[in-house]
Amino acid sequence: MKNYKKVLTALVCMALAVSVFGCAGKDSKSGKSGSDKPKKQTEDIIDTEDDESKEAEDKETKAPEVFTGYTDPTIKMMAAEYEAKDMVVEPIMASDLGASDYNYVDGFRFYAPGKPDAYICWVKFKSADDAKSFVNEVLIKDCKGYIAHEQAGSYYFSIDGRYTGSVMSNGLVELMPYEGDDRKSDAGPEDFKDPKLAALCKDYLDKGFAIEKDKTYNGFRAYGVNDERYHIVDTCIKFKDKDAAVKYVNEILAASSLTKVTLNDNADGSVAVNVTVDPNASPVGSMEGTIDSDGLLVLRSKL
Repeated sequence: MKNYKKVLTALVCMALAVSVFGCAGKDSKSGKSGSDKPKKQTEDIIDTEDDESKEAEDKETKAPEVFTGYTDPTIKMMAAEYEAKDMVVEPIMASDLGASDYNYVDGFRFYAPGKPDAYICWVKFKSADDAKSFVNEVLIKDCKGYIAHEQAGSYYFSIDGRYTGSVMSNGLVELMPYEGDDRKSDAGPEDFKDPKLAALCKDYLDKGFAIEKDKTYNGFRAYGVNDERYHIVDTCIKFKDKDAAVKYVNEILAASSLTKVTLNDNADGSVAVNVTVDPNASPVGSMEGTIDSDGLLVLRSKL
């Protein structure tokens, strides 16, 4: 949680290979580059007139947008304010982001002179729904991992290798470069005497998760992405028995008025755990997991 708050408020400097934008020039539906590639010339082209006509049509269709001034009053005012602070302000066109199909209105990026990689973008869509669709269908599409959630009337997201930012209720979007979760493993199977816990740790490491040892309890937290590429954290703690694990859940996880804990006994002797968290108070959603009959707690939550 601490790490996630940090990435939403701090600028992450990074040089993007293709463009200063994480997905600049990408088509909003296909994710392919929108730039023209040189047409391959061959000696077996017979109908040159038709070919030249098609080439002219392609160039007309993909003609670059021309900036003629900001039309949205909020964007216009913000751009002027940053220019007055001696920041470099550069307009962002819909094609720069791949946002042409999402009612894109206006936008710009700004940065201190000489520091173009440490930029912030402010872009405006016609509505918050348009902006969310753009984030989900363009930025998140084909990414390696992401975090996204609603909180207090805004939509927050962090997309590995692209952007972190938020969508406001009026369709205004803030974007900053984001490399991804920077957690590193500080523990391995050899750190745990319990064979079940050690095997579980190895399994997470094999899947590419980062393992952070729990300094209070006999266990660890595993950070990674699920099958849908969403960032998750699994808490794995081995207690002396099932009763001790149940006590931990009831006393620690249910201590806050913002959480509600539900425990249900399973036929195999394990206990199903569900922890609901108030979404307006915390970006972490509900947590689900099990307590094995021998006291091993595995609890998963989304970041």
